[in-house]
Amino acid sequence: MKAKELLNEYYAWLRDNTAVEENLHSGWTAINTPFTGLFNDTIELYIKINGSKINISDDGITLNNLEEIGITLFSSPNRKRIFDNILLNFGIKLTEGELHTECSIKDFPQRKHLFLQALIEINDMAMLSKHSVASVFKDDVEEYLDELGVIYTKDFKFTGISGIDFNFDFLIAEHKKEKILRAINYLNKTTLTTFLFAWGDIIESRKKVSKKEISALAIINNKAKDVKTEYLEALKIKSADYILWTEKDTEENIQKLKAAA
Repeated sequence: MKAKELLNEYYAWLRDNTAVEENLHSGWTAINTPFTGLFNDTIELYIKINGSKINISDDGITLNNLEEIGITLFSSPNRKRIFDNILLNFGIKLTEGELHTECSIKDFPQRKHLFLQALIEINDMAMLSKHSVASVFKDDVEEYLDELGVIYTKDFKFTGISGIDFNFDFLIAEHKKEKILRAINYLNKTTLTTFLFAWGDIIESRKKVSKKEISALAIINNKAKDVKTEYLEALKIKSADYILWTEKDTEENIQKLKAAA
């Protein structure tokens, strides 16, 4: 097969995996692309024809998804600089959380392609930042435990009743009690569900192995964004305690850790 034929196969794949939904609100059309977004879903663009011009938008989805995983592009000067460079390089504007651009009908194919490239780059940057920010917060929690003189084991692995291994950031153990700790940089539905599932799965199996009373504690970073009350209530319902990072130095929260040490 020649290179030209391979390209034709690729173009056919693009066409077959691109869906268009017209006549949305206010004359917008959704274009669902085959390219992968932040949550392994497909990236969707929105276009609106105004005479000889076409508006292209992400409908605010890109930055909203980033916030869902705890990434705020404007909280870090370096991250904001990278983000601004992407917008500049691809000719994109940001208005009230929405990424958008305008082009002529003739230039639409190229502008749509560049817009899509920009969204992919922003998503890639966020995934790198997510890992970095989470790692930094975990280091902050470790330093906090050291300051309190708490003795702990890092990155402790438990096997749950499901047979799945779960890794917890810290384990505080004494003669008759154990406390597992998870440093959560951003508490949302995903991180909450993941933590509670892991905690619920290992309780009984860990009790049998250690012959000790076991409890769970989430240390939550709330400096950049408030934590929803219903998420904190969900932790309590599942018998998991928590410490909000901005309240870590209260006597009550210090005792939650020292009592287990």
